[in-house]
Amino acid sequence: MFNKLLKWSVLIAIWRRYGGIIKTVPLVLIVLVLIWTMHSDFLAYVNVSDERSYVLQSFLLKWGLILAVVYFYWRYCQRLLQPSDPKTAARSKYRNNDQKQHSSNSSAAANQAQSDESASAVDAGADKNDPFASIRAKPKLDRKADKVLKNKR
Repeated sequence: MFNKLLKWSVLIAIWRRYGGIIKTVPLVLIVLVLIWTMHSDFLAYVNVSDERSYVLQSFLLKWGLILAVVYFYWRYCQRLLQPSDPKTAARSKYRNNDQKQHSSNSSAAANQAQSDESASAVDAGADKNDPFASIRAKPKLDRKADKVLKNKR
């Protein structure tokens, strides 16, 4: 029973990770076979007609198309396998912006003015893509223990 569960779990994990790639392999193979078949038909026509003026161009076109299909499939696979979590991308974008802003301003007064500007921008709703902008604008984050102590006083 556990053996079947393990097999299905592995199969589902592989399908989730590589499902897009597995689905497109038949399409790529059909396109490659179509290119190959059209070229062989052209060569058969050339043998019948005894006109060999376009044989070199046909081979160049055939291999150019094959390389183009393989290249675009490779790029497609890279894009599918690349982690594309929008939350992670947004966080790294805002971290890079914060680092650039902090490195350009050396004085504490400039940093304070900058945090005031970012807080007003958050209040105005200037950046709706960043759900954590209001948290970043706070000068100090309270822990759960701090809140409990504050309520006891």
